[in-house]
Amino acid sequence: PPLGVLVGGVKLYLESRAGPLRARSVFEPPPQAEGVFGLEATCSFDWEPGGSADPFALDAGPGNAAAPLSIGIQGKIVWRLDQRLVAGMAQRKQPVEGLRIGKSECFLKVAVPGPAAARANSIRVRLLRGEAVLSEKTFWTEPGLDLAETFVLEVPAGAGQGGERHGHEH
Repeated sequence: PPLGVLVGGVKLYLESRAGPLRARSVFEPPPQAEGVFGLEATCSFDWEPGGSADPFALDAGPGNAAAPLSIGIQGKIVWRLDQRLVAGMAQRKQPVEGLRIGKSECFLKVAVPGPAAARANSIRVRLLRGEAVLSEKTFWTEPGLDLAETFVLEVPAGAGQGGERHGHEH
């Protein structure tokens, strides 16, 4: 008899519930950051388009040289810096898409060209909203080695609210 009561209770429960249980996701990605964001990179080395970071690399022809610096956000490359670099002079990419409110995982790849590769070099990356600096990181290369780093950029809640959108690049 006690087994019959147990089976009857389970049957009643199964018939009375609204429907099959469904798995639901408890992870919701943070909202996309709104506003005009930019990245700024300042390197301690010079680079000229048409040159190669690797003196033994095949000549890829004009306009096809490897960029010395690439930055990605959430697994997608958002900036390949392929214009002339002057040591100490900031280069800017604006607007930058793919940022979320909160933390965004980013990566940086740097191939220091020519004689500059024989020494340690620095690369400063800044996240901007307009002219305001939201985040800043400085990376150092080891002599003779390329740099590949992951890092986190954080967009505070409210940092992009009410911003205008401009579709140009500097």
